[in-house]
Parts: sequence; structure tokens; C-alpha cells
Amino acid sequence: MSKRNPPNKFAGSALGAALVAALALPGCAITPPDANVNRAQARAIDLNLRAGKAFEQGDYPRAKAFYEQALSLDASIENADGIAINAISLARVHLALGQMPMAHRYLDRVLAEQPLKPSPDRRAEAAARKGQLYLAVDDHPKAEQWFTRAQELCTQCPALSAILNLRARVALARSDIDAAVAWASQALLASGSDDARIERANANRLLGEARIARGEFAAATTNLRQALELDQALGLAGRIYLDLMRLGKAYDAQGQRDQAKAFFWRALDVAQASENREGEHAAQSEIDRLAAH
Repeated sequence: MSKRNPPNKFAGSALGAALVAALALPGCAITPPDANVNRAQARAIDLNLRAGKAFEQGDYPRAKAFYEQALSLDASIENADGIAINAISLARVHLALGQMPMAHRYLDRVLAEQPLKPSPDRRAEAAARKGQLYLAVDDHPKAEQWFTRAQELCTQCPALSAILNLRARVALARSDIDAAVAWASQALLASGSDDARIERANANRLLGEARIARGEFAAATTNLRQALELDQALGLAGRIYLDLMRLGKAYDAQGQRDQAKAFFWRALDVAQASENREGEHAAQSEIDRLAAH
């Protein structure tokens, strides 16, 4: 039986948690093989799908093994996009395992100037993930550099709203609140389709955080409630927890302690049910703090 891996070391910080739980770029999506692909491609696609399931279950070593096999098959037939998809996926696995140098190495493979180039959309995602790696270690200038590069490569690619949200996250980390609001607002506009509901929720959550920082608490609670509604519809426990915690803080900042406490209790319940021990401790700390006053 596969064992779930513990959270990686970057998930422990507030910013790391935001990256892992709230602003994950969508994984490279692959559909089941059809009659138009050759046997090697069909096998690579099958391996990629099996790897994706293992990753979702937290079985990172198994995911790594499947992605590596898929990458080798795609490399043997010079399938440029297949190589990029599996290399980017391996970077995600190594980030989850806390192995940053290996994550960078796989992304560099996609971004390198070479005769066999993947599509701009794949290169945009690789650049955005490079930015995520730098954001995870608080290297904001390099993160911004890579997010800018990602946006240049991605004019209307599927990852555009995610990239804009990541730029908002960098701005927020640098306490540039106006820029954070501007980027998150653009992300909200770019996430109009049903497929982009996750990024619409992320944009609302970022706007909520930024507006709390500006003291615009009524507007912040509106954004955070919209994020919560979307995350509940998507069934994303980690994001629901983040929304509830931020709503608690928004109401607390307005002096509405009963409302704040109710949201912290809900966050505690979600953390306990999803075995989020760090989240459980954080929510309990907020409840205890309010009870002490």
C-alpha cells in the first residue's frame, strides 16, 4: 500500500502554504489516448495519467517513477510537448518532495534554447513554475522576473489567470498593495470561464488579503465570501480553510469578534477533518486569543 508523504518543507511558512494550497498552477492536463497516436505516445499518456493519480494521492515516489518513464518514452520519439509536460510534472513532484535543485533542473530543460522546442504555452507554464520556486524561498526579484517572462510567453494561454495571480502574490509579499490589487483584478477578469474557477477563487482571496491590508474590510469580506463559495463548490478543503481564516481575520479587524470566532471555529473543523495539523493549531490559536480578551 502506498504511503502518503509528509508536507514538504516549504509548506510550513505562510508564503509556502499559499503557494502549495492556494496558488498552484493547474497541472499539465493530458487526455486518454485516441486512435490518432502511436503506441509509444499512448503508453506515455497512460503513464502520465497514472502518475497524476499517484501525485493527487500524495504518493510522490510513485508519481516520480511514472513521470520519468513517460518522459523517456516521449524523448525517444521526439515528442516536444510530451517531454515538456512530463518535465514540468517532475518539477512539481520534486517541489512537493522539497528537492528544489531537481525541480529547477527539469524546468530548465523545458526553457532551454534547443532545436526541439515545446509550445509557448508549455514554456510559459515552466517559466511560471520557476517563479514559484523562487517565491517559495522569498526571492521576490527573481520570482517577478520569471512571472514577467511567463506572461510574455502566455498572451491568452490557459495559465494566464494563474500567472497574474502569482504576480499579485509577489506584490503582496513585497507589501506593494496597490500592485497586488491591480494584478488580482486582472486575474479575475481573465478567469471568466468555468475551467478557471480555481483561479477566480484565488483572485478573490488575494483581493481579500490586499483589501484587509488597506483597511477596506467590507470589500475584503465580499471577495473572501466569493472565494469561499467557489472553493466549496470545487470541494477544495485546503482553500476553504484559507478562506475561513481570512474571513475570521477580516471580521476581527472590524471588531466583530463573535463573527470572527465563528469563522475560526469553522476553520478549525475543516482543518481537523482534513488532517491539516498546522491549520488546526493556527485556528485554535486565534480562538484562544479572542477568548482571552
